[in-house]
Amino acid sequence: AGTILYNGFPNNSLTISGSNTFSGTFRSVVAGTLSIANVYALQNATLDMNAADSGSVTLVNNAVIGALTGSRNLNLSVSSIFIGNNGTSSTYSGALTNGGSLTKIGSGTFTLTGTNTYAGRTTINNGTLALSGGGSLASQNITVAGGATLDVSAKTTTFALGGSTTLTNSSVGAVINGANNCSAGILSLVNDGVNPSFIQTNGTMTLSAGTVITVNNTGATLAPGSHMLIMVATTGNVGRVTGALPSVVVTGNGAAGVGSLEINGSGGLDLVVTSTISNNPTSIGFTFSSGTLTLTWPGDHLGWIAQSNLLNVGNSNSWFDILGSQSTTNLIMPLNPATPQVFYRLRYPF
Repeated sequence: AGTILYNGFPNNSLTISGSNTFSGTFRSVVAGTLSIANVYALQNATLDMNAADSGSVTLVNNAVIGALTGSRNLNLSVSSIFIGNNGTSSTYSGALTNGGSLTKIGSGTFTLTGTNTYAGRTTINNGTLALSGGGSLASQNITVAGGATLDVSAKTTTFALGGSTTLTNSSVGAVINGANNCSAGILSLVNDGVNPSFIQTNGTMTLSAGTVITVNNTGATLAPGSHMLIMVATTGNVGRVTGALPSVVVTGNGAAGVGSLEINGSGGLDLVVTSTISNNPTSIGFTFSSGTLTLTWPGDHLGWIAQSNLLNVGNSNSWFDILGSQSTTNLIMPLNPATPQVFYRLRYPF
């Protein structure tokens, strides 16, 4: 604990090249340059960019910092800065600048109230990254992990995605707290088909026909029906999704049909998968040739699964899916006179 005041007068430099466990406050008070060369030099400390100080702070490499406070600007250069490692909450009113990136770690809340112009990614892995008052981000990529929170509820103006800004989650259950306008941005949603990508609380998420929405399905192929993308709080600090709904693209493990968006009865956002596969029974055509049996079925039944009792000829009531049959409308099967009681049928996949 305690405070370290670096005095570089008149123009001296101090380079911290080792890993430290110091948990107090570090300030660069007078003139000179404080260079942070080791990633873990201030891993538990609070770096105070105090307005009363005049010494510069330079990030030589990436830096894990316990907490960041103060109002002077911090040039990230091309470094990645990880804030919150000591688990405390802090407020920073200066600006993070240049081309680096910011990652929020630790359980506390890191609040930004200044105009931040760094061009790299913004990642919230743990705890909360909050924008308050006139706090803003110029970052083109904002990623929120499951259980972590992007809090924009205390901004004086509604948080809005720029047209080329992507808001995404790295895992399901990420939280957005406060009103936000995504009508001009990109929502890239990671979804497992079971849990919501985002949880919207304490305000409205506004979409438009111009919002670009993609869903990366990391679970099983999405069956026809409704799959929650954005859940909203329905008690306390309630949330809601509103606005015109755009089209949606499903990637990853895909969907068994055409996807569209729908605001559900609770005010959240669902992905609705509509099957294009006929659910009417059909017949299997067959021909014999040179010791093989060719099975065929109509094209509108592509996606049905062929089954056979071939793996258990002693029990004609046992059916087994034929691997790969869901992606075709014909099969060529060898004929074996030793197994005469082999049967085939089609199964609707849902």
